[in-house]
Amino acid sequence: MCSLSLLLLLAATAGAAPATTCRDDVGGGEESESCARQPSTEATRRDHALIQVHNSMRRKRAEDMQNIQGDDVIFMTTSSGHRLGADDTDIHAFTHEEHQELFTLERGDDTSSLVSSGDEILLRTYKGNRVTSNRSEVHAKWNHRGDWERFIIQRVAGNGQIQSGDYVSFRSHWGSYLKVEEDYDVVAASTEEVPLPDAFQFRIHKVYHLPGTRPAPGTWHVGPAAGAICDPEMNCFRSTEVTCRGPDGTALEEHACEEGTRPDSHEPCHRLGENETCVNIGETDCVDVPGCWWNPWNLTCGQLEQAKACSPADGVELPGFDLVLAGNTTWADRVAKACPVTCGSCTPAETPAVHPATEQCEAAVAGTCADDLSYDSVAGFTVGRSCSMIDGASCDSFAFAADLKAACPVSCGLPCA
Repeated sequence: MCSLSLLLLLAATAGAAPATTCRDDVGGGEESESCARQPSTEATRRDHALIQVHNSMRRKRAEDMQNIQGDDVIFMTTSSGHRLGADDTDIHAFTHEEHQELFTLERGDDTSSLVSSGDEILLRTYKGNRVTSNRSEVHAKWNHRGDWERFIIQRVAGNGQIQSGDYVSFRSHWGSYLKVEEDYDVVAASTEEVPLPDAFQFRIHKVYHLPGTRPAPGTWHVGPAAGAICDPEMNCFRSTEVTCRGPDGTALEEHACEEGTRPDSHEPCHRLGENETCVNIGETDCVDVPGCWWNPWNLTCGQLEQAKACSPADGVELPGFDLVLAGNTTWADRVAKACPVTCGSCTPAETPAVHPATEQCEAAVAGTCADDLSYDSVAGFTVGRSCSMIDGASCDSFAFAADLKAACPVSCGLPCA
């Protein structure tokens, strides 16, 4: 189907307009160099068509994963967020064991076709029995496939295919609807209200994988949350945005990824210097820590790499490099984390510009000194600490005096080495 769409689109765009000629009247009619450089209108249209087809196929794959079809395993939530479950033979809407909340949605025609609003369906519990409506009573005592077990599924938003995340209702053979009572029991009740009250609506969720049976189609992706900073009050962690994505990068419901492997919603940031100053760069960021205040040799990442700190097996000529630091880490570990780009552990999407603090450190002349531009909570990367906060006070009066002196020798009034 997609191949046919591609051919039709290409055929339509190829024949949409005649090819144009480009001649150099000054040069006697020959094709000029500047003329030859102009992009082909026909080729541009073909490229545009290919992009349209690619995007259409990508959206179609995402929609296909969300569609509900016969024999899908589902769970359902009420408007209050409670999950429907089968407690032996009773159907309730309160906390259950996870397996009690799973239902297999069967089509009335016993096929695995897509399910649309208005289709006849059955709901099979984890025990193999089916949800039954005996007038007002709802239970799961039997495994029958009779009229009492059949419901018309209706999409609250209107006609169309049922997708994971849709709100639906279930109309029984008797004309009544499944309803959640105030005591969380599920019954069958009649109503003529339009739209249906919340108690008659259920949000349907597709279970994309079952533990130990088939793998999850999605994988977890972690990125910094919008506006998140590395917070010293959170032990120098920052909030992250965790999303479940399909193989082509499309966003999926979280149920499409292995719930037990979901990454934390916070990640650690760099804590550097003798006083472990919080730096507003996550440990997973493909960014080198700028400046040179954060290590005892006052070297930038590039200078550390030249000193073989990125490959300590080759022999590092830096005094104290082999010392064990807090948390049983070493300088080799800390340099590798602080300088991932220079040390080759990651490749940024774009070549980063050299930070002014790094340029300043590398241009320093013996006997001169300057405050490290990266040690600033506004223009730099440190959180809550800046050279400007000294404001004439003694640097020794601060709890993080060691880092202040290393980063702010001028503001601290120290002699230049």
